[in-house]
Amino acid sequence: MIKLIQNVSILLFFYVVFFQYGFYFFPGMLLFFLGNSKFKFSELQLKILLSFPYVFYFVRYIAAFDKNLDHIWIRITNPNYYMGARFLDLQQVFFSVKCNFDPITNFNFNFSNLEKSCPWTANYGPLLEIVPYFGNIWRDTLITSGIVIIFVLSFYTFFLKLFPKNRILVLIIFLSPSINFLIERMNIDIFILLICSYVIYNYKKYPNIFSFCLLILSLIKLHPIGFILGLMAYGYAIKNKKIIKTNTISFMLFIILYSFAAFIKGEALSTKWRPDDPLTTFGLFSDANYLSKYFSTSVALTYLLIIIFLTLSYKILLSKNMKKIKINSESEMLIFYSFSVFFIVNMLYANFDYRLPLFIPLILLFATNQNYYKNIFFCLFILLLPFGFPPIVGNSEAKFIVEFLLAVGGKISLYYFFLIIFNNLINDLKLNIKNIKKN
Repeated sequence: MIKLIQNVSILLFFYVVFFQYGFYFFPGMLLFFLGNSKFKFSELQLKILLSFPYVFYFVRYIAAFDKNLDHIWIRITNPNYYMGARFLDLQQVFFSVKCNFDPITNFNFNFSNLEKSCPWTANYGPLLEIVPYFGNIWRDTLITSGIVIIFVLSFYTFFLKLFPKNRILVLIIFLSPSINFLIERMNIDIFILLICSYVIYNYKKYPNIFSFCLLILSLIKLHPIGFILGLMAYGYAIKNKKIIKTNTISFMLFIILYSFAAFIKGEALSTKWRPDDPLTTFGLFSDANYLSKYFSTSVALTYLLIIIFLTLSYKILLSKNMKKIKINSESEMLIFYSFSVFFIVNMLYANFDYRLPLFIPLILLFATNQNYYKNIFFCLFILLLPFGFPPIVGNSEAKFIVEFLLAVGGKISLYYFFLIIFNNLINDLKLNIKNIKKN
C-alpha cells in the first residue's frame, strides 16, 4: 500500500510539474511529507524523482526557441508572471547595456507585444550604466540562458551530494515556484545566486579576491552589499581582523563609488520599481506598500506597524520557544553569517519572489538542521511564493481569494523564517560579545 501511494505521488508530481504547474503546492506538500516519513522512497523511485529538474529545465530551454511552443512554456509557468517573452529580464539587461553606446529603436522582446526604445536603462547599478555591448540581443539571450541553466543544474547536483539525506527537500526547492520564476525571467539575480554561493562556499581560499567580486556585483545590482555586511559580522564573530578590515574597505568603496556615480547622473542608480503584488512579491516594503494602498494609510506608518507587530510576535510568542541552530563547523558559520545578514537586508526592502532562491544555502542550512528538520511550516514559503492557479481554474472571485489566502500563508511562513534567522543571529552575536568581554 505504501509503495502504491509513493508511486501515485511521483506520477502526480510529474503531471503537475510538466502540465499544470500552478498546482505545484499540492504534490510538493505531499512529497515533503512522504519524504520525511519512516517509509522511505526506494533508490529507483528517488532516481526517477531526482531526474525531474534536469528534464524540466531542458524542456523550458527548448520551449524558448519557438512561438509555436507557447503551450509548453505556459504549462510550466505560474500564470501570475507569464508575459509571453522568453527570459525577459535578461533581454532587458542586454537592451539596457546596448543603449549605453549603440542606441536602437523599437526593439521587440521576442514572442511578446513588449517594445522598448533607447534611451532606456534597467537602473540596476552604476556598472551597468557604462558596460559596452554590441551583440545580437536574442541570440546572446539564448546562449547565456543555456549556459546559466547548465550551472543551475550543476548547483542542484552539488546540493544533492552535500545533503544526501535531504534529497527530496533539495528537489522540491529546485523545482519550486520561486526558482522557476527566476529562470523563466532569467533575472540577473540568477548570476548573483551562482557567483555569490560559489564565493561564500570558497571564501577562505581567496578572501581578498572574493570580497572584491562581491563589491563588483554590488555595483551591478545593489543588494549583494548584504553579503559584504554579513562577512563583516562573520569576521567579528570569529575575531578575524583581516576579514573585518577587507570587507569594511569594500563597503566604504561601495559607498564612495555609488555616491559618485549617483552624483554624476543626478539620481539614485537603482530600480525604480517597488513591487507589491501579494501573489508575486515579498519583503517589508512590498507588504507595507500593498497594505497602505488597501487601507489608505501612509507607507511609512504601515511599515512601522509591521515592524512593531513582528517585534511583539518575537518578544511575546517566539523568542523563548525558538530553538538555536547547531552550527557544526566554521564553514557553516560562514554561510550562516553571510547569508543571514544578506537575507535580513533584503527582507527590509521590496522584492519579486524570484529573489527567494538567493537564500537557498541558508534555507538548507536551517531546514536540514536537527532542530528544524521536518518542520513544514518553517519552509512553507518555498511552496507558496509566488502563487497562482493555472488557467484551467478560471477567473472567479473565489479563485482570487484562495490564491490570496495561500500567498498570505506563504508570507507568514517567510516572516517566521525571518524571525528564526534574526533570533539566531542576535543570540550568536550576544554570545560573542560576552566571550570578548571575558577575554
